[in-house]
Amino acid sequence: LFESALRVAPDNPQAMWGLARAYETNAQPARAKTLYERMASAPYPYIGPASWGTRGLLAESDLLAREGKAEESTAALRRALTHDPQSAIGGLQRAAELARVGDAASAREVLATLLEQPFLHDRIHLELGLVQLRLGEAASAREHFARALSLTADRAKLEARIAGLSQAR
Repeated sequence: LFESALRVAPDNPQAMWGLARAYETNAQPARAKTLYERMASAPYPYIGPASWGTRGLLAESDLLAREGKAEESTAALRRALTHDPQSAIGGLQRAAELARVGDAASAREVLATLLEQPFLHDRIHLELGLVQLRLGEAASAREHFARALSLTADRAKLEARIAGLSQAR
């Protein structure tokens, strides 16, 4: 089915995704990786907080990890997280890198901009809370943590993460 879809529409990322998953299921990882790379080679449309290219690279990273290729998996993951800087995932990665190098104010700006799009707001508010802690703005951090908790589907996991962040501070 997916092969025939690609014959008709060779640039259909959903067909690439489906065929790659079928190749994985049928022990043809090299063919799956080729399709995942093909997905990452063009700016295909979004589905959720990531482009199809980001999704392909995340799947490739997972496949490489299952094959025991840790370094290659890490490299594919790094590429996935930076593949589309305009996506929610790309913005979160960019903000994390800014915070890592000590530019918390710029990280806060990137995160605030991400709130203008509809995805991953729980994660964005969590990261905003962390940035506010780094900037010494505890009251604002608590507000962002509370907002993150109100938006998350996994409240217990997020509460544990926030507690760990607060204690590390």
